[in-house]
Amino acid sequence: MGKDNRPKNEAPRPNSVTNREIYQRMNFLYQASSYLKSIEAVTASNNEVDGHEPTQKQKRRRIAVGDLGSSYVRSMRAVGNKSVTKMDPNVKRTLCGSCDTVLLPGVTASVRVKGTSGRSNKVLYTCLSCDASRAIPAPPVGSSSSFTSVPTIPNETTTSIATPGLTVSADTDATMSSKKTKRIRAKKPRPLPLFARPDAGHIVYIGNEPDKESNL
Repeated sequence: MGKDNRPKNEAPRPNSVTNREIYQRMNFLYQASSYLKSIEAVTASNNEVDGHEPTQKQKRRRIAVGDLGSSYVRSMRAVGNKSVTKMDPNVKRTLCGSCDTVLLPGVTASVRVKGTSGRSNKVLYTCLSCDASRAIPAPPVGSSSSFTSVPTIPNETTTSIATPGLTVSADTDATMSSKKTKRIRAKKPRPLPLFARPDAGHIVYIGNEPDKESNL
């Protein structure tokens, strides 16, 4: 076999990405569904502000737009299952498992943060179309270490026992333990999603050419 003379830092080519067409199709279906759901929500809010009852044609159009957005999500799931292509967990969490609606905070879903009996909280997504809800653990996001060292104030009082020809200094157990730092287990920070990490090596392509102005 011949030696590979290509440089190691060479950017990957778009044609060499496995299942590139499938990822593009799934990306298009997801964005199209999000756009149609946002249009449906804006149309409904405008009718409520105007105070007029929607006509029969507007009702048919609203139902058609909402159903089309859900059908795009079902098509995206079918494409991924047939091609054995896994979706990113952050994308799957934005999909309603009951009515296949893209959960857009404030548009198609309400988001609430609720506390739990443990240390971490949970984010509760409630779909406004079918009232289905799902809870996702929400550990804190940050770069703090998992442990924080809290020094304690040392006890300077010591007792000394004087004997003829010998002096022994006896420290109490509290004084000995106070010299050590107390380690308190803090909340484990959650790293940023893969698509939001600037150092993950993402490359954005426009057609077959990489986007040089992209910061990803």
